[in-house]
Amino acid sequence: MFTRREFDEDQLDSIPVPPADRRTPANTPFSEGAIFGRLKKAENSSPGDDGITYRHWKTIDPECKILHLVFKICYKNRKIPATWKKSKTILIPKDGDPTDIKNWRPIALCKTIYKLYTSCLVDRLRSWAVDEEVICSAQKGFMPYDGVIEHNFTLQTYLDNARTNQGSICIAMLDLSNAFGSMPTDLILAVLRKVGVGEELEEIIGDIVTGGSTTIATKDGTTGELMINSGVRQGCPLSGFLFNTGIEPLVRSLIRKGAEDEPNIGHHCLAYADDLTLIAEDPNHLQELISDAAERCLAMGLQLNARKCFSLHMSGIQPRGTRDTQFYVGEHRMQYLREFESTKFLGRPVGFNIVKSTDRIERATAIGVKILQSKLAPWQRLDALRTFVLPSITFAMRTWQYNKGDYEKMDRQLRPLIKSTLYLPTRAANEYIYGSTKNGAFGIQMAAEDSDIFLVDTAFKLLTSPDPAIKELAENDCAKVAAQRLGEPPTRHLIPTFMTDAVLPRRHSNIQTIWSKARNASQRLETKWALQGDELVLTADDTLLTWGERRKVARTIRNARRLQRDEALQLKPDQGKAMSLVSADAASYSFLKDGKYIAFADWRFIHRGRLNLLPLNGARRGRQLDRRCRRCGYANETLPHVINHCMRHANTMQLRHNAIVERLKTTATFRNWRVKYENQVIPETNQNGRPDLVLQKNNELLIIDVTCPFENGEEAFETARNEKLNKYEETARQLRTIYNRVIVHPFIVGSLGSYDLHNADLTKKISSRRYTKTLKQLCVADTIAWSRKLYIEHITGARQY
Repeated sequence: MFTRREFDEDQLDSIPVPPADRRTPANTPFSEGAIFGRLKKAENSSPGDDGITYRHWKTIDPECKILHLVFKICYKNRKIPATWKKSKTILIPKDGDPTDIKNWRPIALCKTIYKLYTSCLVDRLRSWAVDEEVICSAQKGFMPYDGVIEHNFTLQTYLDNARTNQGSICIAMLDLSNAFGSMPTDLILAVLRKVGVGEELEEIIGDIVTGGSTTIATKDGTTGELMINSGVRQGCPLSGFLFNTGIEPLVRSLIRKGAEDEPNIGHHCLAYADDLTLIAEDPNHLQELISDAAERCLAMGLQLNARKCFSLHMSGIQPRGTRDTQFYVGEHRMQYLREFESTKFLGRPVGFNIVKSTDRIERATAIGVKILQSKLAPWQRLDALRTFVLPSITFAMRTWQYNKGDYEKMDRQLRPLIKSTLYLPTRAANEYIYGSTKNGAFGIQMAAEDSDIFLVDTAFKLLTSPDPAIKELAENDCAKVAAQRLGEPPTRHLIPTFMTDAVLPRRHSNIQTIWSKARNASQRLETKWALQGDELVLTADDTLLTWGERRKVARTIRNARRLQRDEALQLKPDQGKAMSLVSADAASYSFLKDGKYIAFADWRFIHRGRLNLLPLNGARRGRQLDRRCRRCGYANETLPHVINHCMRHANTMQLRHNAIVERLKTTATFRNWRVKYENQVIPETNQNGRPDLVLQKNNELLIIDVTCPFENGEEAFETARNEKLNKYEETARQLRTIYNRVIVHPFIVGSLGSYDLHNADLTKKISSRRYTKTLKQLCVADTIAWSRKLYIEHITGARQY
């Protein structure tokens, strides 16, 4: 990176001359919309040496007008400020000996304004490269493909075909030493020039990649400033595309040579940025490809790392298995895989008769257990589980590495601890844990269900891939598997039948494929496959997904399953009767995510309360048990009776009611509403009603009456609202003879913290738009707190206030 590297210009011969009709990328400054789109997507990652984060830009320039002006100046002058080219480099350890500097990955921390500028630039370059086929489809790294999935599927297909067709397959997985840091800058610019990027953009990119400098953070401090004379900076949004551009001559030359030697193979080189995998049927042809790759790398200023290169020679001829064929990188021997051995190919184990290991799932489960048993706040534990543990196994799900039973075991181990975090008994409905966050549940991912979802998602993405070669390979392979099962000739029309039909003939197969796994998952998830014209479509919960919605498959299926659980929970006569009202407004369950405004004691109470799992006499099981109220002797001590009707606690109920009234009164006075009457008979009428608040502004009057009914089904709030409206209807009629406008506003918050949507008519008048969300959350928190105090007082007999 710090030494200037040269390259042999003859290596550019593998880049085809661009066709006459190839267009150049757009040569206009980035629009405000394009910049806003990039800023919106930006995660709040580590800033550069100026300390400015993306969050700062979103705050000070939300419409991107300043950024647009700065970027416009840079684009027109084809230069960026020299300070943008400075970065701080941190070292991230890779696998291997930590004392070897080659086993550390340098990551550049660049200024966020620079990263926004280059993000906009790379969006433009990448879309142009795809549309004009500048980068060959064998290169999946940093390109708009599902590259890891597609390459893993391609490699596995060749291995399976050799195994089942008594063929032979040879694979070489090559590793480049310090690939990103070694790529000659002049090579990148030369390739861009040859593919027709245009003089203006060539000059813009040339300015970006030259004259840069960095400092390196070490355990002993930061080094002095070091000039960057070659390579691309990992951490720069532009680096991936520029690296792909520089390595394109090598990829194309390997594909061309492979096609000359073995034209019957459709894929000779699988590239994912600097990860190159060569495929051949004949060992001699593979050795020739390896030797050619090594020579061309040296000519391009790059070098293969023979220590980290692996080969695999597998034969389907008896004795079926691996062959101990030695391949070489120059004079250095490559490691070859024997039976039961494996290496990682883009994160997925590859080999023959690999010893299955569930280490990744077991590690994730162990971490999940530690988190759920930690001293973190309960909502922090659940957030950590969602953020760190479950996403850590998503890749394994997408690449079909484990069976569903392995994930079910993980769910069984974590589920009791999740319920314990919520202070729920084991008989609590699982739907409350795994239901949708939009309906008052927790939205915890089910590992077993997610494994099914990602199997369907992966299969659909392969069969609808924008890469024609991958799409054809997937369709042919799936059709072949379907034909074996159905006993018919293989055609793409068999795919929907195979993937959807519940009952198919049983036929023996010696290998398990992604298609058979995805078919089983589709049955469990109740997704349907069909051909719509020439395109494959997927139906999940009455939602039709075409190839254009391929990015939405997993999200759509998961949301559909969660909504099904929400419906199932709300239909439960015991544990679900409060949930329909809880789900009506986000304020009712906003505290589930971050515990905002809620006490730990309230957290321990509310989940059991909403699921009617509190240990009361009326909720105990058994026929001969005494169900009477322990305080007033009422025949059935249920939760509605305790927190809404037991008159021994009338004073506590009144205090709960008053807490909400105080919130409304304080809020209204800030909006210049005057409290005309409070909890008293209105002297201007002949009615005896005592509304909680009568507010006046100018010649308008608001009659407000607060109530906290129990969430006993969907009609509970409507009944309470109508009672209040009817109660003050005559009062309002009489007051309208005095005031221009008089409105009755029932304000309803359920005793378990359910917020009534119709309260919005009042809050729009007495609260600012910005404060309304907080007001709603505070009213919910106050109600839960007082209901909890009331319940504890009922059980213990000890005053709680």
